[in-house]
Amino acid sequence: MDLYSSIKPAFVTLLLLAGGGRVLFLFFQKQTRTMWMTIGIVAVLGFFINGPQETINAGNGLIRLVLNWISTIGG
Repeated sequence: MDLYSSIKPAFVTLLLLAGGGRVLFLFFQKQTRTMWMTIGIVAVLGFFINGPQETINAGNGLIRLVLNWISTIGG
């Protein structure tokens, strides 16, 4: 498990770079259906590589970020 934990950031980075490049390529070719399928596949793969607990924590972090930003608007 230590080996997987040490190379997991590389897996996530490669997945996002490859998926992002593929999505940009499909976007400029105007193949939106294939583009959305690629986004879905990359999201599911990222969920399983990163782990459910860390994915849920990332969502909580985004919600906390938005709430902190909203609380600073009033002054």
